[in-house]
Amino acid sequence: MSAASLYQGQSTVELHIQAFRDSFETNVVGNLSLVQAFLALEIPAIPFTAMDGKAKDTRISQVPRREKVILDVSTCSVHLTMPGQAAYGPSKLAFTRALTYLQRDVASMEGAPIRIHSFHPGGVLTPGARKALGDEKIEGFVYDDENLPGSFAVWLASPAAAFLKGRFVWSNWDVEEMTAMKSKFEEDPDFCTITLKM
Repeated sequence: MSAASLYQGQSTVELHIQAFRDSFETNVVGNLSLVQAFLALEIPAIPFTAMDGKAKDTRISQVPRREKVILDVSTCSVHLTMPGQAAYGPSKLAFTRALTYLQRDVASMEGAPIRIHSFHPGGVLTPGARKALGDEKIEGFVYDDENLPGSFAVWLASPAAAFLKGRFVWSNWDVEEMTAMKSKFEEDPDFCTITLKM
């Protein structure tokens, strides 16, 4: 999913508060609604134990028999601060972070039938980017091929990329290099996640 609301061109406090509401409504609530619909049959089987120790009863639920993959087309703005992105970046981060919670929720399901991947689609000069930038290209910026995000998404959804579940990656990273680092991903649960490490 990649529906997004994007406001640019103003500082954080100059941006109208409605821009923040619109961004969170689309980038979080809208996308989360899609995820809930996609997982409607699996929701009763997703285990949950609250902080007080009370556990959801999943005994009457049927565990899904086939794998489902959720691809979060996120943005580099979730971890880079960029001018004019005060509503967009945080709202995209909120959704990507919500999916981190969901990946944790589904991790203990029998057979691990649900995996989630978040990725930055790259720097593609899309019609939306052209509209935001006008006819001006950012000097010195090398744009990615418009086919890159789609091709990367196909690979990410494949069994070959299962070791990246719950991670945040960029579509313009080398797939062979990431695959060669598979043991690093398996050894460090925080590697390529949005987290605070001190």
